[in-house]
Amino acid sequence: MKSKFSLAALVLAAITATTYFVPGAMPAGLLEASFNVERARHGVSRETLSVNGRDWVYLDSHPQGCGDCEVILAFHGFTADKDNWMRFAKGLVNDYRLIAPDLPGFGETSRIAGEKYTLALQAQRVKELLNALDIQRVHVTGNSMGGHLTAIYTHLYPQDVLSMGLMDAAGVTEPVKSLQTLAFERRESPQVTRGFEEYEAMLKMVSEQEPFIPLPAKRYFANIATTNADHYQIILDDLLADDSSRLEPYLPYIQQPTLIMWGRQDRSLDVSSVAVFEQLLPNAQSHIFENTGHLPMVERPAESAAIYRAFLQSL
Repeated sequence: MKSKFSLAALVLAAITATTYFVPGAMPAGLLEASFNVERARHGVSRETLSVNGRDWVYLDSHPQGCGDCEVILAFHGFTADKDNWMRFAKGLVNDYRLIAPDLPGFGETSRIAGEKYTLALQAQRVKELLNALDIQRVHVTGNSMGGHLTAIYTHLYPQDVLSMGLMDAAGVTEPVKSLQTLAFERRESPQVTRGFEEYEAMLKMVSEQEPFIPLPAKRYFANIATTNADHYQIILDDLLADDSSRLEPYLPYIQQPTLIMWGRQDRSLDVSSVAVFEQLLPNAQSHIFENTGHLPMVERPAESAAIYRAFLQSL
């Protein structure tokens, strides 16, 4: 089923059509405005904060705080950004403060020349952000690489983590190897794309129900992905070289309640990984989404948010 047009999608289509048909047009300001409309519809806003020389950009549902409400920290996946969580947020923001940062190396958060992108270093950087926001304890959730980071963050800072949400998470050895895992063995990733055809193939791989993106918009984002491809390859090399981040040794010691969520048709990280997480985590439950790929929070934002909210409310 195709997603319905929102106001922001219509604006985005018009903006990116201008880009497509008028070479050299720079719609960045209007494009950001369209995203801000969509973010507001789902109860979040784009915020910025400078911490230790890094300019963070993140989504926040309650930038002025929300009293005693608990905080959800959401990590996106490899080559993705904060806005993967935008529609998911709508089902949570009435009861929780949701913060979804652009992780260093991705999205709008500033990059520092020569830095490494191991998950332990990324966890340390996120900890600095939370300290700057004066946030002590969080529910942490993440998708793909972000799920891997969720577990690493919990391992490193257990006193700060109330619960974990692992959504199609990386970090364990799959009983059935996925297309992405086979590519990783060649030190490649289908998510590092160069050109429109590779970008379109990537969208089809990660989505069982591909969200509607107007063709001009798809070309615009494909160009951005191509521009970032060499940078993403550097990050991928850092991640693949870091054997210390494998999760199997750490998971049995993580006591936090954990919800494992997975798309049955995930071609990026096979659903067989769920059994590995279930076996190793001492306090875990799982939910499998049928007819869903690698991004349940994008393909099924309301349903996945409702299931995650019910899990949080049960704690």
